[in-house]
Amino acid sequence: MTALTGHVVVFGATVLYTLINGTWPGALTWLGIGVSLALATLLLGAVAGVAGGMLAKFIESIRS
Repeated sequence: MTALTGHVVVFGATVLYTLINGTWPGALTWLGIGVSLALATLLLGAVAGVAGGMLAKFIESIRS
């Protein structure tokens, strides 16, 4: 969750900065990049969580 929070803060600030000092298409581009990377981060976290759970069950079955 920490990585996702960092993505939201950085890309949220970038979008606001671009809206204030740039153009709205530029801000929309940064928003799209931020959402894409946030989804990729969530997917990677979910895959790692499932892999860790599977590994823990496998190790538990060996110990029993």
